[in-house]
Amino acid sequence: MRRHWRKVNNFYRFRYSDDRLTPKGCGSKIGIMLQLLFVIGLQIALASFFIYYVIHNDHGQKEPKTGINAAISFGLIALIITAVVTTFIKTLPGLNEVTDLNRDAIQAGTIDITYLFLAAMLIGVVEETAKALPLALFIYKKPYFNELTDGILYFGITGIVFGLAESIIYTLMSGAGVGLMRIIITPFLHAGFSMWFGYALARYKLHIGGLTPVLFAFVGSMVLHGLYDFGLFTGSTELIIGSLMLALSLNVGVFLMYRHAQKIDAKLVAAGLEDKPNLPTSKK
Repeated sequence: MRRHWRKVNNFYRFRYSDDRLTPKGCGSKIGIMLQLLFVIGLQIALASFFIYYVIHNDHGQKEPKTGINAAISFGLIALIITAVVTTFIKTLPGLNEVTDLNRDAIQAGTIDITYLFLAAMLIGVVEETAKALPLALFIYKKPYFNELTDGILYFGITGIVFGLAESIIYTLMSGAGVGLMRIIITPFLHAGFSMWFGYALARYKLHIGGLTPVLFAFVGSMVLHGLYDFGLFTGSTELIIGSLMLALSLNVGVFLMYRHAQKIDAKLVAAGLEDKPNLPTSKK
C-alpha cells in the first residue's frame, strides 16, 4: 500500500491506494469497471444496512417515510453545500493559503503544520455544519421528532448518506483501492460524527437536556472531524494510528449510542412520561 494525496473539493485528503486495484494495475477497462461497481455496491450495502438497522430497531412510534426521505435528501444537500462553500472559501484573501495546500510540500514535509491543522479544522466546520444545521431547522418542530433515538436515527441517516456519496465520488476519482479502504476504515464514520448533535438536540427538545450540551455537541463534532483529518494529513505514523482509532471508536460508537438512547426512551415510557407533549410513546 502507498500513501498519496488527492485534491477533492479544494482540500487535500490523505488517501490510500493499491496498484492492483487502480487503472494502472488493471489490464482492461471492463476489469476496472467491475472493480468499481463491486466496491460501490459494498458501500451502498453498508449504508443501507445502517439505515435499516436504525429504522428496524426503533421501538417507539414508527417514523414517517417523509421524515426518512428528508434525512436522506439532506445528506445529499449537505454534500452540495460543502462543495459550494469550499469553493467560495478559496476566493477569500488569506484562506486560499489554507485550502490550496501544495501537494509536493505536503509530501516533502516542508509545509507549515499550522496550515495542515487549519485545513483539517475547516473541513470539520464546513462538513459538520452542512450536515447538522439544515436538517435541524427542518426537523426540530416536527411532531415525529420526539424520541432520543430519533436524534441518532435522522442525523445518522443524513451522515451516512453524506459519507456514501463522498465515498462513491472518491472511488470514481481515485480507484477501487481508495473505495475499499474507505469501506474498511470509515463505513459509518460520518454517522458517528453527526450522532452527537442529533442526540443532544433530541434531549433539548424533550426538556431533559440544556442548550449548552447542544452547542458542545455541535462544536465537538467539528473538532473530532478536524482532528481525524489532521492526523491523516500529517503523515505521522502515530497520528495516523490515532485517527484510525478515532474512526473505529465512532464506527462502533454510533451503534452503542443508539442502544443507550433506546434504554433511556424505554425508561421515560415506563415512568409514565409519555403523556407529556414532547416525550415518546411506546409502539403497540
